[in-house]
Amino acid sequence: MMNPILSDKKNFVQTEHPPDIKHVSEACSHFELPVKNRLPKVSAFFTGKQVLWEVKKVLQCHFSDLYKHLDALPDARKRKEYSPAGLVMGSIVLFLLRQKSRNEMDNHFRELEFSRNYRKIFKLPCPSMCAVEDFYRSLLPEELDRLKSSMVSILIEKRTLHSHRLLGKYFTIAVDGTGVYSSQNFHWDECTFQTSKNGVVTWLNNVLEAKLVCSNGLSLSLCTEWITNGEEFVKQDCELKAFKRLAVRLKKYFPRLPICLLFDGLYCNGPVMDICTENGWQWIAVFKEGNLPSIHLELDLLPGGAFRTLKRIMPHKKTQREYCWCNDIDYEKRHIHWLKCLEEVTGENGVVNKRHFEYLSSIPQTDLTVEECVEAARDRWHIEESFNDQKNRDFEMQHLFSRSSFGAFCNWYQSLQLAHIIFQFVVRTVEFSQLLKQHSKQTIKHLWKDLYTLICSQDLSEFMGEFDMWIAKPRQVRLC
Repeated sequence: MMNPILSDKKNFVQTEHPPDIKHVSEACSHFELPVKNRLPKVSAFFTGKQVLWEVKKVLQCHFSDLYKHLDALPDARKRKEYSPAGLVMGSIVLFLLRQKSRNEMDNHFRELEFSRNYRKIFKLPCPSMCAVEDFYRSLLPEELDRLKSSMVSILIEKRTLHSHRLLGKYFTIAVDGTGVYSSQNFHWDECTFQTSKNGVVTWLNNVLEAKLVCSNGLSLSLCTEWITNGEEFVKQDCELKAFKRLAVRLKKYFPRLPICLLFDGLYCNGPVMDICTENGWQWIAVFKEGNLPSIHLELDLLPGGAFRTLKRIMPHKKTQREYCWCNDIDYEKRHIHWLKCLEEVTGENGVVNKRHFEYLSSIPQTDLTVEECVEAARDRWHIEESFNDQKNRDFEMQHLFSRSSFGAFCNWYQSLQLAHIIFQFVVRTVEFSQLLKQHSKQTIKHLWKDLYTLICSQDLSEFMGEFDMWIAKPRQVRLC
């Protein structure tokens, strides 16, 4: 069924009604001839409505139980002007609309047209960001972390992500750390710190993330563990210590899910391998120079017959790949498997670019599995892309949304992760990708700006009525 707003001719730029024309030759005097390379004019309100349609469609089809889960959050407030769903959804929309601060969001809520449209779109009142901050101070960060994992669990139960499993079985989860906020001023006891050669101390708030990554670029936060020192410590907290805590919660959230963890070279060690074995998880880790010297030595001493190879030529991509692997390498009574990929890509100018990827894995390799395992291991980069998205593409991850409470700061971060999950599904719908292909210079940022303009300046009563009638029947969201 055609999206109803696609037939809304009122959204296009209207030309002046032409006078009567009796002969074709008279047309030249009334109409401006098309100029080469001129772009067709389309109203920002029209594209904004299309983007809003996709946002509402994703919320209704993929996250229809979101409000119910939000209202189930524990609420220790004495005065309850807003529901938990209204407060948390307000913070999610802040990040979804790329607002740079709580104050900027409050200013929009004071605007009559924006506040009216907010109520029509999300069916909730506009909360004060100070009220959200008060609620987040009393809410344990684990509550939103658990809610976030339950959202992804529903997607898994609906088989939305099954086509992206490794070897038709394992969900690939990338684990990596990143910095969220840093300052030379001490602000919380939970901060870690580093001291420069000049004696300058920088206080850090770093986080370890486990994100479900897919071949289409999705990177969905499943579990978050903060790297914190606490009030008393002998050695500072680090990624490897945080991973031990994260693994406990990941197993609690997804006790029976077939998982393959994707690591960088930092996690290429025995204790991490043992944690994965104890939990029944498979794993693939980047294998660099300096990681596990005994394995490097054993690989150098093995005869050529111990290695298997496979070549693939992809003429349409001007790419050639050579895979090499060796199974059952002994490392401190553990049997692990080594695999490597040499890739040659011929550019348009004829220059050949060579790249080399090397991994260790718990999965035995064969001619049928090595290609898919290498592709899955390279999908680990999607978690880096999601961090880059949140830091440098207007999600304001490194802004200090709470200055008085570390718990509230963690909850604002969790709201960002919830908003980013919704955002990723919106931009990967088939209809949104068609908007991006309207012309070669179209960008996601510009389309999101059209959405923002629409909410700030247009009455959406008729639009929401059309959507409610359309969504009354079962609908399906197709992803690219």
